[in-house]
Amino acid sequence: MSSKENKPESTGDAAHLGNALVKMSRRWETSFDDLKSAHDYMNNLVDSIEEGLIVIDTDYRITNINRSALALAGRDYHDVLFGPCKAACLCEGAREDCPASRVFQEKQTCRAEFCVRSDERSPRWFEINFSPLFDSRGEVVEVVEVIRDITHRRELEQKLMHNDRLNAMGQLAAGVAHEVRNLLTSAKMLLQMDVEAANLTGAQKEHLTVAAESITGMEQKIEELLAFAKPSPMKIQSLNVNELVALIVNQVKPVAEDSKVAFELINLAGEAQVLLDVEKTRAALVNLLLNAIQAAGKGGTARFTVSWSGSPEQDESAKAIECLYPDKVNPLARFLQFAVDDTGPGVAPDIRRQVFEPFFTTRARGTGLGLATVNQIVKDYGGSISIEESVLGGARFVIIIPA
Repeated sequence: MSSKENKPESTGDAAHLGNALVKMSRRWETSFDDLKSAHDYMNNLVDSIEEGLIVIDTDYRITNINRSALALAGRDYHDVLFGPCKAACLCEGAREDCPASRVFQEKQTCRAEFCVRSDERSPRWFEINFSPLFDSRGEVVEVVEVIRDITHRRELEQKLMHNDRLNAMGQLAAGVAHEVRNLLTSAKMLLQMDVEAANLTGAQKEHLTVAAESITGMEQKIEELLAFAKPSPMKIQSLNVNELVALIVNQVKPVAEDSKVAFELINLAGEAQVLLDVEKTRAALVNLLLNAIQAAGKGGTARFTVSWSGSPEQDESAKAIECLYPDKVNPLARFLQFAVDDTGPGVAPDIRRQVFEPFFTTRARGTGLGLATVNQIVKDYGGSISIEESVLGGARFVIIIPA
């Protein structure tokens, strides 16, 4: 009888235990789901970081890596996880030279820069910050590498250094040019006085005339140097497009005729009033046209085209000019485009960017300042200059400036 009485009690205990196990299982499931959610959240957070992130342990194995670092390494997640750090890290060489090794030993953060070179692409620079992860005893158990692409910053630094060198060179050249110009002016005056002397033979006068003309050419080169080294501020004024074109054509057409080069003019801009620095614009375009005449050579052709490009509704520069000079700007005015074509050999694609650099020239007697000065004038306008292949077979220089 007593056994029958105890049966409900044991059954109740079993049911109670079963309920407890069910509740505990549910709590475990909830905790597991929470942990999984937290894990997924952290992974998404790490993958959203723009910089590359790699975590390595004391055996230099990768324990975690985000998408950015995988993209930099060009590897798949499962190919590098728990593999050697060299499978994805940018640093090379022996382990003892690795910055991560120094972090494990010194327990301090460090920073390094690496250059990665490829046969197909330009070199890329990366900055890597190495930071230690400590355990409860204060020992470094992992190192976190944060990788940042600093190629653009490096390029800007190189450009700044290049500009600093050019500025120093320009200042030195300007000082020398002033001194040389003064000496040339004195020499030219003396030569002209000798040419006018009555007791010289015809041959002597011819020789002195050639010497004076050579000095004039040297003075022009010095003026180019001074214009580049110490550019004057823009002097904007209003004028008719036809007036500007006439100033340019009158200067270059005689040179073309003397060189037996056909000169073509296409003026599609009409008689609109524009706002320009007349002297600088004339100097830039004359430079391009004289280059085209020289490149075309005897029997060749040089073409000068003036037209409109863009509209004030679309171009912010045009709007700004209209605000500054509302009474002078043609309401239909656009960006003014000047194109210079020739039948010469053209400009090789691999040097098209270099031709605008100071002192770069392909001519035996060139200074390399003509196109550099033209480029500077266009930049002063906030415009653009480009080189293309011409329909005439040679080079095509295109300048676009707000007017």
